Amino acid sequence: MALVANFTSNVRVGDGVLNVTFTDTSSGGTVTSRKWVFGDGVISDTGSSVQHTYMLPGKYSVTLIINTSSNQVSVTKTDFIIVNQVYSVPQFIIMQSFDALTSKYWKFYLDQDFHLMYEDELNLYRSIQPVATMKKWVLVEFHVLTKKVFYGNIDQYRKEVGVYIIPNSSPIPITVSKAEIVPYSTIKIDELKIWSKEVDLSKYFSSTRGRAGRLDSL
Repeated sequence: MALVANFTSNVRVGDGVLNVTFTDTSSGGTVTSRKWVFGDGVISDTGSSVQHTYMLPGKYSVTLIINTSSNQVSVTKTDFIIVNQVYSVPQFIIMQSFDALTSKYWKFYLDQDFHLMYEDELNLYRSIQPVATMKKWVLVEFHVLTKKVFYGNIDQYRKEVGVYIIPNSSPIPITVSKAEIVPYSTIKIDELKIWSKEVDLSKYFSSTRGRAGRLDSL
């Protein structure tokens, strides 16, 4: 009987940090050693059943290499483990829209860690760093086509913020077109600008931040 490498896992898809137990189900010979390659840079040779924790979102291909006294075979399962990114609920919605003709929507909000979130039917975009602080004034720009984000306040000049992009695995339909600001903290955004084209507001921001800085916080 030919030696065949195979394995199973107790779970394949999960949210956030994902704990997985892998089990060797190989057949056709007596296995003398194993090597597990989990796809996230970690390798283990602990045995026929092994536990591993995936710390970051992504799709992971897993490989099992088995050895007998006279042979070595392996199996790789592509994108076998899928870990979804988990975001906290919005701290407040800035703007959301739904197009009844195309059934497309987008949503623009801050999460509880004050990262800027843009969501459409295809992807989630989250700023790498927070874009709002407890300062008196924050200018936030979002460029819809390029997904570029700029922000600034009285102490900082306008600067671009990088974003993470991941597939939107669970789009939330919006049935009503509306724009709203519903704050649940003392954060205040004095100016929000959403652009469908590239606009350089550097001079505008430099000339107005002193005036805006004199505004009181909520």
